[in-house]
Amino acid sequence: MPSAKGSRLPLGRPGKQTWVDGPFAESKELIAGFSILELPTKDDALEWAERYAAILGRNEVDVRLMHESYEAAV
Repeated sequence: MPSAKGSRLPLGRPGKQTWVDGPFAESKELIAGFSILELPTKDDALEWAERYAAILGRNEVDVRLMHESYEAAV
């Protein structure tokens, strides 16, 4: 899905970061890794990503929707 439906946790001090909602400008940086999770809500995904970012250290984390569920599309 477009970045307009995503959120980004930019570089910052752990515990002091704030989510930024998309859309985002095109990036030419290399994506070093990704995870695909099936979660019930975007809030659940953001919560999971915050815990993941704490493990990674100084890295930027994006949460993006891959597709909308059938129920959301109807």
